[in-house]
Amino acid sequence: MKKISVLLACLVCLFGCQTEVIKENVVCGIDCEPVDMSSYEGFDNKDGVFLNTKFEDVITKIKNKDTFTLYLGFDQCPWCLESLPVLNQVALEEEVSINYVDVRPEGEDLRTEENESYVELQNFLSSYLDEEDNKIYVPALIVVDNGMIAGYHTGTMPTHDSTQRLMNETEKKQLEDIYEDLIDKVY
Repeated sequence: MKKISVLLACLVCLFGCQTEVIKENVVCGIDCEPVDMSSYEGFDNKDGVFLNTKFEDVITKIKNKDTFTLYLGFDQCPWCLESLPVLNQVALEEEVSINYVDVRPEGEDLRTEENESYVELQNFLSSYLDEEDNKIYVPALIVVDNGMIAGYHTGTMPTHDSTQRLMNETEKKQLEDIYEDLIDKVY
């Protein structure tokens, strides 16, 4: 009897004491792992809001008519460095996870015509992209609802140039409002 009690106590500790937060909008690759964003100066994803995703996973989710939020960026992009903390704060407040695609892992730009998944995403976003070059610029926040675009925002604010200066508080608030509005379209 004592062995059964000990076994039961062990099982409760192993399984019953765990807390797991499941978010319906989690869309990522095989691992669903938070992204190591330590290469982003001053940002560490300690809250685990950003999940590691690849272009291929995004296309699969679109074809499956899933609902999700996607952020495209890279760690050397000055606009990304400034938008990331704003989006992180909004995601925490809205209690959503953000699927993250690093468009330049290890310095190699994945936004090329040779990358079939990127080309598919370009086609998916064609009405939002510049007709001349059809490139997906970053940072880009894309909200997908049942496989359809619910919202798209690229860059920070029209009044802001990250190569010249940091965003001021008004611009940060405007960007925060844009991100909130986009996320609220589907959650």
